[in-house]
Amino acid sequence: MFRWGSMIHLVKNMAVFKRSRQRELVIDEMTGLPRSKPFMIQLQMMIKQRISFHLILVRVEELKTITEHQVEAFHDELLKQISQRLLQWLPRSGSLCRLNIHDFLLYVPEENAGKVLRLQPEYLREMQTLLTDPYLIHESACHVNISTGMTTYKDEDISVEQVLSRTVTDLKLVKTQGINQIVQNREKQSKQIRERTLMEFYLGTAIKESQLTLHYQPQYDLQTGSLRGFEALLRWNHPEIGTVMPLDFIPLAEESQLIIPIGEWTLQEACRTLQQLAPSPSMLTIAVNISALQLMDELFVERVQKVLTKTGLSPNRLELELTESKLTSSFDMAERQLKKLQRLGVQLALDDFGIGYSSMDYLRKLPFNIIKIDKSFIDDIGQTHERDVTGFMIQFIKQLRYKIVAEGIESYDQLTFLKRVNCDFAQGYLFGRPMPKDQLPALIQSVNEAGNSVEKRKPSPP
Repeated sequence: MFRWGSMIHLVKNMAVFKRSRQRELVIDEMTGLPRSKPFMIQLQMMIKQRISFHLILVRVEELKTITEHQVEAFHDELLKQISQRLLQWLPRSGSLCRLNIHDFLLYVPEENAGKVLRLQPEYLREMQTLLTDPYLIHESACHVNISTGMTTYKDEDISVEQVLSRTVTDLKLVKTQGINQIVQNREKQSKQIRERTLMEFYLGTAIKESQLTLHYQPQYDLQTGSLRGFEALLRWNHPEIGTVMPLDFIPLAEESQLIIPIGEWTLQEACRTLQQLAPSPSMLTIAVNISALQLMDELFVERVQKVLTKTGLSPNRLELELTESKLTSSFDMAERQLKKLQRLGVQLALDDFGIGYSSMDYLRKLPFNIIKIDKSFIDDIGQTHERDVTGFMIQFIKQLRYKIVAEGIESYDQLTFLKRVNCDFAQGYLFGRPMPKDQLPALIQSVNEAGNSVEKRKPSPP
């Protein structure tokens, strides 16, 4: 016998299922926000009607890391709280959607544009502050970093995909400026990204095509006047774009992690050059800058040891320099790696000392042998107060039994002062500019013939 009640129940269930399925297609169940497809349809309608709006792309930078290390419920709750904060910030007539696992897309229409245009930096900073404040999830505090790209649509005959592309381009540009940053669309910014992408491609072929070279700046012992050694400085000369300054390509090398193979080449070339020009029993040293990325590589100490074995250079003649501002990412890892290098017999130098906030903490916890005082302190020696500060800092460091290198010496007044306060070593234009390796033999010979006297060397023009 046919049961009408069962049929009615089945039809109702099918209707409920259909409505549920339709909801899943337009609503992200986890956050309760619209999905991207209906959101894009809405934007396309606004473009068709020539309604101006701002499109904002928000990326939660640390969400992937959290997902990998926390349970799924933790991750889901974090997304919900981020969505709630975005809704709290969004103007009443605005809208947003969850674009993918870590991106949210928002628009603010013309009727709110006045507020955004007048208070744009503060208005968006308010959103960033809201999103980066701590989250409390399952009784645990959680922090995230975000990046924000924003573009404006105003009476243009383009597609919603083109508007979105502008916003994505802005977000990529944020990567060149650090986390928790905001970038708005400009043509020059798009051009900057294209140029940066091309530069990264060129840099990737620089080693293979022998475009990288090292120049060497001499260091002198201020108390004896003898040549102590050299600092190896990286140079890049591209056949099409010409000479590229280190300040322009070193940050790019670090961001793209090309600094690891470039750094390995630099280390090997510097050690090979010194060993060829001044083999044992010479005690001339070579100082090589290394990045935090290199230091954090688990195989870095092993690579240093292989280079020393291959080139034949004694470990105590190699000095590895690290900038204090680059050591904050993982203090414990840095400490372990530096102690391994110390056991290897390599000299360790803390570069640009005095310009960061953690200098004294580094001296207390990390096994450095040498401190390099930043050039800014040397430049100020001509002023009485600053000279006293520099002199006090040198005396303090020497009481801790570190050797000191002063950078950027350009005048005899600076030289006289540094000798008076018992600074150990110095380098700068007063003694010589960085030079290619084929000029080093003549320099070594001339210094030896002159009795290694610093005072007898005339300053080069600054």
